[in-house]
Amino acid sequence: MDILTNCRKYPRDEAPAAYKDFEEVLRSVKLAGLATEVARLKARFVIKDGDEADD
Repeated sequence: MDILTNCRKYPRDEAPAAYKDFEEVLRSVKLAGLATEVARLKARFVIKDGDEADD
């Protein structure tokens, strides 16, 4: 209960700093020979669930 948040720039349930840069991750995966890129998809919408977290 003693978590502070600043929600002026993004919703409370988002944490942009927790995500890695996609381009950097993709580059490192390609360089390591773990995978190749076959397609790029663009998100059209996001559905958020209002249920309680299950963790």
